[in-house]
Amino acid sequence: MTTLFITEDKLKSFTGIDQNVDPDQLYPYVIQSQDLYVQSTLGTKLYNALKEYVNDYVTNQTPIPTAYKTLLDDYVANMVVYYTYYLALPHIKYKTTNKGLMSGTSEVGESIALEEVQFLMNQVNSTAQFYNERLRDFLVAYQEDYPEYQSYTNKDGMAPRRGTSYYTGLAMPGTNLNKYCDDCDNSEGRINIPLN
Repeated sequence: MTTLFITEDKLKSFTGIDQNVDPDQLYPYVIQSQDLYVQSTLGTKLYNALKEYVNDYVTNQTPIPTAYKTLLDDYVANMVVYYTYYLALPHIKYKTTNKGLMSGTSEVGESIALEEVQFLMNQVNSTAQFYNERLRDFLVAYQEDYPEYQSYTNKDGMAPRRGTSYYTGLAMPGTNLNKYCDDCDNSEGRINIPLN
């Protein structure tokens, strides 16, 4: 049984995805967002525990423990919504068919350029990263409520990623930063080294 942390209504209500988009088009990206982003943040052990609680609730109406319900409703679901939207965006515009990659067009709307899709994806990704960072901060503050988050071994799968979720894509390998140093003669290229 595949476990989804969000509903179609929540996904469409909180994003720019129109009600007429077929849920089958979105389903793979919900799974991907959970596997790629949520599992990475929670770690496999807590991720699987949350999935089990959701499965028990859906199949047997077993209540989800309060701490896990808070985690799911207030933090994980928002993250899944925006990462799903981010992953689905290019595939809503472009379809892979037996004739190759096709761009969807409509008699009512205008097709947009790839640059506009990329701009929108960047905006949605920023929102998703915000919710991811918010989840990480919550887990650090309340980690005693989630023993699966604290007790990781190599046999449990992915370790929780506790660092920041923000990535700028900016890298400056081999850049000499001497002109920005407080004491360039003694800094070896490091910025604002302690002065002895």
